[in-house]
Amino acid sequence: MDNVQESLEETLRPWITKKMQEYLGEENPGMVEFVLNKLTARIAPQALVTSLAAALDREAESFVQKLWRMVVFESERARILASD
Repeated sequence: MDNVQESLEETLRPWITKKMQEYLGEENPGMVEFVLNKLTARIAPQALVTSLAAALDREAESFVQKLWRMVVFESERARILASD
């Protein structure tokens, strides 16, 4: 795992954990790992929505949209910091 991926996971893990707890009503480390593994595999956003639909129902699309915004922002931030 490169520095950008490590930074991304470090930033996203707490947010994903919080959102899964909100959506599912309890902590679910397995779902957090599932989402992080899908991100590491560079799955397309729509495929992630489909993968999460059974667990998150109507919230899947909203979750993935917010997640993708964070991924883009954090990836750019890490790239900029790495170039300094």
